[in-house]
Amino acid sequence: MATESSVVDVMTAARALGIGRTTAYALVRAGSFPCPVLRVGGVYRVPTVGLLRVLGVDPLIRWGRPRCTGSGRLCARS
Repeated sequence: MATESSVVDVMTAARALGIGRTTAYALVRAGSFPCPVLRVGGVYRVPTVGLLRVLGVDPLIRWGRPRCTGSGRLCARS
């Protein structure tokens, strides 16, 4: 996931989760993959936000949540 994308393919998600190809697709077909999976045409896609949550990564922190200084006027990205 070097480039930030809104979705990744099943194998990218499976690698991040430590799941092999055969098991990953069996879980997808059974509706038991650890995070949400979308079927787009004939391919499966995994939303990055759902994958990050399963991995325990807060997507807002991952992408840089605005952090206000207290004055209410200036915010910086963390």
